[in-house]
Amino acid sequence: MRVSLSWIRRLLSASDLGIPDQELSDRLSVHTCEIEALHRTGPNLDGVVVAKVLTCDKHPGADRLRCTTVDAGGPTPLKVVCGAANVAVGQTVALAKVGTTMSMPGKDGKPVSITIKEAKLRGELSQGMICAEDELGLGTSHDGIMVLADSLAAGTPLAVALGVGDAVLEVSNTAITHRADLWGQLGWAREVAAILNRPAPAEPSLAWQDDAQGWSVHIDDDGCRSYCGAVIEGVVNSESPRWMRDLLEAAGVRPLGLLVDITNFVMMELGEPMHAFDLRSLRGRDVLVRSARAAEKLATLDGKEHQLAADDLVIADGERAVALAGVIGGSASAVHADTTGILLEAASFVPERVRRARLRHLIATDSAARFEKTVQPAL
Repeated sequence: MRVSLSWIRRLLSASDLGIPDQELSDRLSVHTCEIEALHRTGPNLDGVVVAKVLTCDKHPGADRLRCTTVDAGGPTPLKVVCGAANVAVGQTVALAKVGTTMSMPGKDGKPVSITIKEAKLRGELSQGMICAEDELGLGTSHDGIMVLADSLAAGTPLAVALGVGDAVLEVSNTAITHRADLWGQLGWAREVAAILNRPAPAEPSLAWQDDAQGWSVHIDDDGCRSYCGAVIEGVVNSESPRWMRDLLEAAGVRPLGLLVDITNFVMMELGEPMHAFDLRSLRGRDVLVRSARAAEKLATLDGKEHQLAADDLVIADGERAVALAGVIGGSASAVHADTTGILLEAASFVPERVRRARLRHLIATDSAARFEKTVQPAL
C-alpha cells in the first residue's frame, strides 16, 4: 500500500500538515502500523518555500549582488543576498531556507550537493537562497530567479504551492490485513487527523436519484451482498486531469484514461473497488450477479481466457458473463477511447468467494485485495 501525503492533505483540506514528513512517518509507525519507507516523487523540494521580496538594494561591496529582505512566513523577515539581475521588490519567489540540501547543476554538468547555510557574502548577512528553476530541478532556465504567482502565500512549501512531487509512505500489505479501512487514502487521512489532533476528514456524500431508465439488477447468488449500477451516457474518455494522474501515480496506479482512472481514483481514496462497462458491449438491459454456468468461459482484461468454475461469482448481461466478480473485468466489455456510454458498478461481495476465485485463476488485482478484506457494504 502506498500512502500519498499530497492525497492526505487534500482530504484534510490542509496546505501543510505542520509536521516533517519523516516525523509523521515515525508517529504512524508507533500509532498505526510500521511504515517501511518514505520516498519522494519528482524533485526534492524539502526546505524550499514561497517567499515575498520586501526590499531590494544594491550590495555595498559588489556590483552584481543585491541585498534583499524576504517574508518567508516566519515571525521576522530574512536577509538574503541574491546574484540574479531580475530580483525586485514585490516579487513572489522560491526560497531555500537555511539547512536545505539541494542538488545543483555543476560546471561539468554533473549534479553537486550543497547545504544552504547562514553566511556573510561580501560582508552582508544571507539567511537563505532565492532560486532559479534549474537549481530546483523544475526546468533548465538559469537566466534569473523563478518568479511565482503573487497569489501564493508566503511560507507555503513550494512543492505544495506548485503541486509538484509527493511524499509517499510505503506500507506492507500484511501490516494492514486486519484494517480494511486502511486500504483507502481516506482511512489514512483519519489516522493522520487523530494523531495530529486535527478535524476528521469530511465523509463522502452523494445525492442519489433512483431512476432505472429500463435497467434492472438481479442478485441470484448470496456471494453478492449489494450491487449498485449507474448508467451514464454522453461521456468522453479523454486524458484525466494532471492532478488526478499525479495522485494515482503516487499511489502506484498507472493512468489509463478518464473512465478507468475515475474508478481507480474512487478505489484508492475510499477503498471501494469500482468497474466501468462499455454500454455498447452489454446485451439487453439486465445485470445479473450469478454463479458461473457449466463450461462457461471468460476472456479477461489481462488478455487470458479462463474456464470458469461453478463456485465462481460473475457479473453477466442477458447472455454471458462480462466480469469475474470482485476480481477482474472481461475484455469484451472493456471501455475504449471511443466509449460514449458506461455502466458504472459499485458492489459488495463475500470475501471468501473473491479469494477462492482469485486463487483458482491466479489473478491478483487491487480490487480483489480489497474485497478479500471485507469492504463495507455501505460504501
